[in-house]
Amino acid sequence: MSLFLTFEVDAVEPFASFAPSGAELSILAWVRQHFSPIPVALVAYPATYDDGGLFATLWIDDPSGLRGFFSPQAYADFLNRERAGVPDEEPASVKEVNRSINDPFQRWTRSLLTKQLSFNDLDVVVTVGHTIAVVELKRSNQRLWAPYVDDVPNFALLRSLSRAVPDVFDVLIQYSELIETSVDVHHVLSFDWERIVGYAVQLVGPNGESVVDTVANYLRTPPPRAYTSTNRRHR
Repeated sequence: MSLFLTFEVDAVEPFASFAPSGAELSILAWVRQHFSPIPVALVAYPATYDDGGLFATLWIDDPSGLRGFFSPQAYADFLNRERAGVPDEEPASVKEVNRSINDPFQRWTRSLLTKQLSFNDLDVVVTVGHTIAVVELKRSNQRLWAPYVDDVPNFALLRSLSRAVPDVFDVLIQYSELIETSVDVHHVLSFDWERIVGYAVQLVGPNGESVVDTVANYLRTPPPRAYTSTNRRHR
């Protein structure tokens, strides 16, 4: 498992002169500290794309030692070889480009990286005391919404992250564009390809800003402890 901290660089200056600023390096250091031992790479790319929606070059700071400018294909080849575990052979199967994807980093992962690699966005990362909440956002106007088993791979990746880093926990927030005065916070307890088990807590407020504050305060409160018990009294 790896994390990628991405920055889209506005075309104010030529991207060829890009170097990470103090703010960008500070964020990278924070992420690496709080998500240790998971390796974190910084990936910066220009806000200009070719006809296929891909950028022409990347600036990389990878824990493997790669640092500087690389073509999208070169960095993809490196990651593909790392995943395949065969230095001199590249995986033959890569994902097709989804033209409906607006995020250029996602388009790069789907067009040039092997299917052996799975990617998932971290929508929101919130510091909660000494812990960190990784929040998955789901937009839906459906009443009494519940997660879809189609998204089990995403839940599995998030759960792997929270298990790998002791101070991280994952949570899902469902919101509606039609109602800004409430959201549902979902806690996924278990899942497989047939069902998702969890519970939801509705948080309300007089306006959208107050709901955000309510969510922040809720995340600072430890959720009810869920468990499966096989205890028996000794006789």
